[in-house]
Amino acid sequence: MLSVFRDYGVVAKDSRDNINKTAENRNIYQLVHPGWLVTNRMKAWQGSVGISPLRGIVSGHYICFAPLHSEDDAYLNWLFRSPRYTLGYGLISRGVRIGQAEIDNDHYRVLPVVVPPLEEQRRIAAYLEEQTTKIDTLIAETERFVELARERRAALITAAVTGQIDVREVV
Repeated sequence: MLSVFRDYGVVAKDSRDNINKTAENRNIYQLVHPGWLVTNRMKAWQGSVGISPLRGIVSGHYICFAPLHSEDDAYLNWLFRSPRYTLGYGLISRGVRIGQAEIDNDHYRVLPVVVPPLEEQRRIAAYLEEQTTKIDTLIAETERFVELARERRAALITAAVTGQIDVREVV
């Protein structure tokens, strides 16, 4: 089972917290292969789009396109998940109210695809991967430091209220 996540693209469904239930009857589920464009039609405007790196099945309510090109999958994954494209999905989606907008296959096909030469695509994708990995590492380290600071804060409070630290003379 695969799923499309706004922050991750196409991933194995069980690799992330997911409140959506898999239907018992999977007759309408679709088989996708690596390189396929997979879109959650109800959440494209939020960025739930990606090029699948995996072979698996997805909800029959997703839009799936098999590639008919020789472009770089990593580049296209970054491109189709970019803020500009997410905005574009929102512009061509239709719905009865905000938060309930759906993109149609026919409308989806009108989006232009910006495709530089293949070597440049690869350089762009590699650069984005390198830079976002650095950022993700910094975020993880920061989260670890925040957790350590919370633990230190709790220990300090516990020590002060249990009398392990004399705070009577502290101004």
